[in-house]
Amino acid sequence: MNSQPGVYPGLMAPDWVQEECDTGLASEAVKFIHDCAEHHTGKPFFLYFPLSTPHIPWLPPKFIQGTSREGPRGDMNALVDWCVGQVRDALEKTKQLDNTLFIFTSDNGPQKGENGHRSAGCYRGLKNSPYEGGHRVPFVARWPGTIQAGSTSDEAISLTDMLATFAAFLGSELPCDEGEDSFNVLPVITGSGKGQDRPCLVADTGWHVCERGHFSMRAGRWKLIEKNEPERAAPEYEMFDMEEDPGEEKDLASGEPDRVKELRTLLDRARTAKGLRSLD
Repeated sequence: MNSQPGVYPGLMAPDWVQEECDTGLASEAVKFIHDCAEHHTGKPFFLYFPLSTPHIPWLPPKFIQGTSREGPRGDMNALVDWCVGQVRDALEKTKQLDNTLFIFTSDNGPQKGENGHRSAGCYRGLKNSPYEGGHRVPFVARWPGTIQAGSTSDEAISLTDMLATFAAFLGSELPCDEGEDSFNVLPVITGSGKGQDRPCLVADTGWHVCERGHFSMRAGRWKLIEKNEPERAAPEYEMFDMEEDPGEEKDLASGEPDRVKELRTLLDRARTAKGLRSLD
């Protein structure tokens, strides 16, 4: 049996080959794009392509093995690049690339790299951490003629915002009881302005640690971290100025108790409200 993490014995289809999972998904995505170009010319389409890689099990196909020099998981990251390239090439070959909003992103921060690779870059923490390395992810968008090449934004957004953003993109309005935590960030993506005003952004991590887990919350430049450990009766708080200290090296909580209190109140309201939009 393969000793890589996440490789477990169990039932599977007779023709199932784990190493071919994402290459097979990429092939289906390419077929879909070509089908749209051939049979639905000029009609808009939506392709949501969530890869299983680089999550465990780390079983890269032979053609990608050793390409990263970062072990099996590094090779799985190289496989992500390959799969995204297949989709891009299909759009280019069918002459749809420049008329398509192309978004690449991820759902959480990385695991620890091998051979000294700093997989989270300059940010503190990794996956399952309340620090930036745990949930700050790449968000890359391409839309020639609408998004300026090489442009960037420092506005904080969440993947939950995609629901409201795509609704705005289509000229639709979400019902008030759908996507309560989703905010339209289309102006941020296109560079035409700011997204909808929101009181804060909240992320929860570490639910495997204890019943309540850890929470991190951004409100403007300020970030509050609430740590809930099984051995502690009360949460522990840290606070950082993300404009001055994006690496979260200087905890300001003890020196600014009033600001911590304000952020704690905002966090509590967000947790008990039916979606952040209901906050006044």
